[in-house]
Amino acid sequence: MNLLFLGSLLASAIWILMLFITVFSIYHIVTNRDLSSGQRVIWILVVLVFNVIGSIIYLALNNSKKAA
Repeated sequence: MNLLFLGSLLASAIWILMLFITVFSIYHIVTNRDLSSGQRVIWILVVLVFNVIGSIIYLALNNSKKAA
């Protein structure tokens, strides 16, 4: 019974982390002044459709632009 509880606790923690990453990415997209409104819409759709993968792609590409 304890293993079942730990499994559901781990699944909940992973789900919360995924939700946090997605919400953070959307917030960052909306507040990013370097993006046009069309780019914002496209990035929000990418993040909503591909969830964590879309968020990671956005954050990786956004950080690489600032580093260059």
